Amino acid sequence: MNSKLFISLVNPMMVGVFTCMFACIWLRIRKPYLGYVTAASGIATVMFLVQSFWPFKDPQTNVVFLNVALLTVIILLSNAALVRAGQTVPTIPLLVISAGFLTAVMWFVYVRPSLPVRVHVANMAMVAIMAFTIRGLLPARRSPTDNILIGVSSMCVFYFAWRSISFFLFETEGLQFGTFTIDVYWTMNLLITLVMAVVLAIGYIVVLAHDLYDEIRKESRTDQLSGILNRRGFEKAALSWLEENPEAPATLAIADIDHFKKVNDTYGHAAGDRAISRFGQLLAQHAGEGYVVGRIGGEEFAVLIPGGSAQEARAYVDTIRQRLCKQPIPGMPQDFRFTASFGLRSRSSMETLSDMLRGADRALYSAKADGRDTVSVELGAVKVIG
Repeated sequence: MNSKLFISLVNPMMVGVFTCMFACIWLRIRKPYLGYVTAASGIATVMFLVQSFWPFKDPQTNVVFLNVALLTVIILLSNAALVRAGQTVPTIPLLVISAGFLTAVMWFVYVRPSLPVRVHVANMAMVAIMAFTIRGLLPARRSPTDNILIGVSSMCVFYFAWRSISFFLFETEGLQFGTFTIDVYWTMNLLITLVMAVVLAIGYIVVLAHDLYDEIRKESRTDQLSGILNRRGFEKAALSWLEENPEAPATLAIADIDHFKKVNDTYGHAAGDRAISRFGQLLAQHAGEGYVVGRIGGEEFAVLIPGGSAQEARAYVDTIRQRLCKQPIPGMPQDFRFTASFGLRSRSSMETLSDMLRGADRALYSAKADGRDTVSVELGAVKVIG
């Protein structure tokens, strides 16, 4: 194998390995952005093979194919970054850039052949696409991995800008239209392209690893039945806020579904699960900004209201009680309604979560003793039932 062929095959071999890797991952983890990355990597592999062997008899066909493939790869990578960030893909700008680029390619391939102009048009079109991508990613920055995608997209901008600049720096007589000459310019760009492919692959591997870690962490803190925090997640979130705001007011509400055992015994555990799910949904739907909502055991729920007074907490739980009276539960008789009792504890200065939980538990016990479907509020040594 001569050096020319070896150098030209490095990129398709390396990118082909990445394609197989991402395809295997995507088959197991069907994340949309991974599908875009896999497709981009696969098309890039074919593109590099065509660039190496020029399989079409007509040189112009090879050139057009390579430009269309490059455009497709960059659009797919742009979509991958934006979809992963939850941003809208700028369809109209992409269509405008693509139409302009393809028109220019056809003109400077068939009408007025010009390699320098075609190279610059291709590079500037790719820069424009990645610039729109960065613009879409900037407002979505929420974690270090978002910055990774912004960084990788920025590297793509510099890469394509460098391709245009280096063309002037290293252009030689050997660069003729319709040929693939391994000279200083092409060798350098092949190596830089390889580095870019590796950086892109590593970047998306890091992003995927972070996303999977976040999902595992979220699942470990989420109650699968109700969709809200489980006890571990609730305590961690509540403790975090209370420790960061040691003297700020807060109210803790503990709720317990009344006669839950009877519901299970009468209508079955599946109906009881639906009641728990519905109750958790109600608590979350009517929670204010910053509320920490969790299921802390069986049919017992807790809500921390940061900065909230007993009056605010009372209004919140009364809303929940009213909604319960109007919400039918699937699988139960239409006239069946379940109720819940609530215990509230307003925070005293420097009081911990454990102290508030004990106080709210005492208030809940009082609400149960008072006949259920009621609210008991503990304000320090003062207890109000109603």
